[in-house]
Amino acid sequence: MKSGLTASDGAAAHPDAHIQYADLTTHRIEGIAREGNTPFSVPLFSHIKGNLWMGGCPVDSVPSEFKFIVSLYPWGEYRTAAHQVLTFAYLFDSHEAIDADILAVMVAHINVCRKRALTLVHCQAGLNRSGLLTALALKAGGMSGRGAVDLLRKRRCSAVLCNRTFEAMVLGPSQKLQWPDDEIRAASAPTDGAPIK
Repeated sequence: MKSGLTASDGAAAHPDAHIQYADLTTHRIEGIAREGNTPFSVPLFSHIKGNLWMGGCPVDSVPSEFKFIVSLYPWGEYRTAAHQVLTFAYLFDSHEAIDADILAVMVAHINVCRKRALTLVHCQAGLNRSGLLTALALKAGGMSGRGAVDLLRKRRCSAVLCNRTFEAMVLGPSQKLQWPDDEIRAASAPTDGAPIK
């Protein structure tokens, strides 16, 4: 049976459009978010824009369509394939301040990944931690904070960023979230000092 992974933003066909994609929206997560006692019912994964997807913790294994996986819930156990790159970051759904350098590195990483291939940013339920970093990645890519929050709530559900501290981080002024290309190249330079081309 052929099923399709469709871009909900009407984007042009992805270069890998010939791949037989699994149906990524049939598995659902339902519950009540701790923040604001907010009920939610969402697909496991939601398409946000272009190559960018966000969602909850994969069950058993990550669908092969995703090349890059950014996990903000490293306690979840699942398999990845040899062609996939998995990155972990320990973030907590709380009102504690998050180190701006960690946010900057993760946002830059997400934006590099999504320029190259399908990228999944996930936490446990796909509401706050993944919402924070996905929204900040969109914001660093040029979208307004309000536009990013509205897009995530439209594409995933109204409970996204129900953690008001995280929402305020997205809506507030950006600090250290978008690195100049020269700084990224310098930070990635080989140890022998040879320039990156």
